[in-house]
Amino acid sequence: MDKKVIPYLIQHYPGQGVIRQRVYKLFGLLEPEINEKLKDLEARFDSFSWGFTPNFPEHHLTVSVRSEKPNQADQLLDSIEEIIEDRLAGYLISKNGQTLEEGVGELLLAKRLTLSVAESCTGGLIGHQITSVPGSSGYFDRALIVYSNRAKTELLSIPKKNSVPLWGSQSKDRFING
Repeated sequence: MDKKVIPYLIQHYPGQGVIRQRVYKLFGLLEPEINEKLKDLEARFDSFSWGFTPNFPEHHLTVSVRSEKPNQADQLLDSIEEIIEDRLAGYLISKNGQTLEEGVGELLLAKRLTLSVAESCTGGLIGHQITSVPGSSGYFDRALIVYSNRAKTELLSIPKKNSVPLWGSQSKDRFING
């Protein structure tokens, strides 16, 4: 495709240019907040367009640029990416199709940190998602699933005094976190 089809199309249909896109995944911003942070970029860059799609709990931001030559499009996209990363710092969880789990793993490896989790209502889902990434044993230490209130007290030291009886029972096995 890159060596035959695209060069052929560019040669026989001049002026079409090249389109480059990148997808960013965001968490923690509402749609109007994203719009406010990026609203001036279309006026600043002629061949720039963007849009976002809610994909709970994330927003997927797609950025596109058009240029006559591939290297110009790549350079323009790199310049815009610097601005986007600066403006969306703290909310950007991944880019170019990377999952949240892959992004977290990449950051943990880069900072030489490990992760352990204690889960309750998720029933092990967080550990499952993290370990679905190849190489996660390099940063994921362990997961503890503590579903019962007794387990929370015994294994996580959640004090009983922060709990209230469930169904009015005073049984030590029947309390919930308050």
